[in-house]
Amino acid sequence: MDSVDKYLYTPYGIQLNAPSYTVPDDDIGFVTRVYPGLKENGSIFSRPNPWAWAAECVLGRGDRAMKFYDALCPYYQNDKIEIREAEPYSYCQFIMGRDHTAFGRARHPFMTGTGGWAYFSATRYMLGMKPQFDHFDIDPCVPADWKKFYMIREWRGARMEKN
Repeated sequence: MDSVDKYLYTPYGIQLNAPSYTVPDDDIGFVTRVYPGLKENGSIFSRPNPWAWAAECVLGRGDRAMKFYDALCPYYQNDKIEIREAEPYSYCQFIMGRDHTAFGRARHPFMTGTGGWAYFSATRYMLGMKPQFDHFDIDPCVPADWKKFYMIREWRGARMEKN
């Protein structure tokens, strides 16, 4: 995960790969034929980003999980709307990566499963509300500067509160 932060993190989210492929290579496959910084070739593909948040929480690094969360969060890109060129309330399928001339431009709003995975990762890993088959775990991993947070979760007729 340190390498993800060092090589793949951007202010818009985590890239799939870096650097982008620039020479077609049939042994590698189709990804080498996609324009550098687009879609599968070096873009910030939104849907896998929440798994990096979860991984950082498994490692106990709430600060970095929040850094990754904030980078992809559409709300935090409102002041970059001239670059983003997409709705400020929607995760997009991908955001053009560093190797593209339009780095930061988001494409294909609503054509992604990112919203569901973002909710899953944020609630289960960052806020730590994890329903299991026969019990409910509460194990948050939040940034160190959070003094407290409050969350209510209803599950199987029970109301749980985290304060």
